[in-house]
Amino acid sequence: MTLLLRLARVLRYGAVALIMTWSLLALAIYALLGAVSGWVAADSTANGWIAWSSQMVDQSGGFAVGILWLAGTLVIFVARGLIRRLTA
Repeated sequence: MTLLLRLARVLRYGAVALIMTWSLLALAIYALLGAVSGWVAADSTANGWIAWSSQMVDQSGGFAVGILWLAGTLVIFVARGLIRRLTA
């Protein structure tokens, strides 16, 4: 039970840090997707499915990262709530 108490303390005090870290990671993923899709789109030799997938990532990358960020944030909150209930 002491392991759960320690984990609850870490999640209680570190929830803000976890969400900030997760948000920065999602922002970095979004920037990386934008840079790579822009680089591939600017390449004159990109044609066919490579150009199509680059345009698809460029247009839908923000939505995908937003959904990924929301899902990760919900996992953090649910884990925090479950551990809080287990230690109560």
